[in-house]
Amino acid sequence: MKKALAMTAAAAACALAALAAFSGSARATYGGATNGRIAFGMNVGGNVDVYTALPNGQDLRRLTDDPHFDACAAYSADGQRIAY
Repeated sequence: MKKALAMTAAAAACALAALAAFSGSARATYGGATNGRIAFGMNVGGNVDVYTALPNGQDLRRLTDDPHFDACAAYSADGQRIAY
């Protein structure tokens, strides 16, 4: 019984090692990402608008300017458009 348990544990360890060796790294962007900008909604003066910025927080750009609630920004699959 102990031998079977040890063999099962060894097989599981080998399987996990193989998965780790052959899996790609995780990405927080879509495949066509080129400029790395992050889109988000931000409340300034009681009004939420859509902005983008670089991952380091620099180059803030306001994309919307109206009294409506503009938030929940998301890039399209090809990264060419932002929906909110």
